[in-house]
Amino acid sequence: RLIFDIHDEVDGLAGATKAREKIAATASEYLDKLSPDAASDPDLAWELVNAYFRLGKARGGATSSSGKTKSALEFANRVLKLAPPLLNAQPPLSAERLDRLFVIYDELTVLFHEHRQKPEELACVQQLLTLATRLGDFRQAQALNSSARYHDANTSVARAVEDVERAVALLRRN
Repeated sequence: RLIFDIHDEVDGLAGATKAREKIAATASEYLDKLSPDAASDPDLAWELVNAYFRLGKARGGATSSSGKTKSALEFANRVLKLAPPLLNAQPPLSAERLDRLFVIYDELTVLFHEHRQKPEELACVQQLLTLATRLGDFRQAQALNSSARYHDANTSVARAVEDVERAVALLRRN
């Protein structure tokens, strides 16, 4: 938390690029040391997923303008490695955490789509579709929209249209 608080404080300062890069490198080093313990500690895995996600956004994620795409993709891939076991964690994730995980995967699909990382984008889409079944119709429609974007760009326009039609049907139900 300390690292991100400092990062956020200097984020808008002129000439703070070097400081932000040093903070990100320090945070990454610290998180990497903790990562091996994540497999046996779901709470730690949760914190790492969120931290790597925030680092990715700060380093050039889909909504960032820092232009550090390579490191953003590296952090996003760390999220992809750490997050899937959380879906079967004991005790199960709260509805709030499930929804947060959905948002993380949804933003990662955009990052991977923009940088033509097809396998990673597909992995995120699949996780979105899985998560959405536990989160209701609106999230299912969002997941189908991400699936449609993936299929439109990579596999089949017909499949994309099918996903969009399913999403519209879900939204009309409500």
